[in-house]
Amino acid sequence: MATEVGVTNDRSLCLVSGYHAVSYPPVAAYEAGMRHRFAVVLDTYRRDKIDMFFDSSLALLLVPALCQIIRYDQLSIRMAGGATISSIEELARHYSGLEEVDRDPPAWIEVWRGGAIGAIVQTEWWSSVGGPSPYHDSYTISFYTANDHSSEFRQAIEDLCLAAGASITGFYREEQAKQPYSYLPGWKKAWDWIASL
Repeated sequence: MATEVGVTNDRSLCLVSGYHAVSYPPVAAYEAGMRHRFAVVLDTYRRDKIDMFFDSSLALLLVPALCQIIRYDQLSIRMAGGATISSIEELARHYSGLEEVDRDPPAWIEVWRGGAIGAIVQTEWWSSVGGPSPYHDSYTISFYTANDHSSEFRQAIEDLCLAAGASITGFYREEQAKQPYSYLPGWKKAWDWIASL
């Protein structure tokens, strides 16, 4: 269920704690014990843009703030094209060398602390397939952690959005535990597919 936070412009996002009916944890996160999901659903609509827009400047504010809550000391950022980047500063430089329309979110981020992985961050490309509410036509950046950081994450994002002039259109609290899709028996996959029609 969504909780309205405020809508003032078209630079907007919503937040999801847990798993929506169509979201599943990645196998790597699940097997590493990172089963809590917190998602930042970045809206791609902007009145002044022709195509679906990835707000890289907003992502560069939000992603490191959430990583800081986990207290990281190393990042491994994998871009959709296969390039690997090792810091937020390097990612910002990467974006500055690209045209705005060519800036895509990282596909996968490993957040390391003290030589151990502390979180996995995965982008869900709903911008490519439409998808159900609240993910429809979004870039959804999902954080998988061993501990539930949803309250801290939400507070940090609310503060940053207020400063950045971005609106949070809702907060969804969904199913808190789920197995990876690949772990489900065949009948369950078929049932989920039928139920989604």
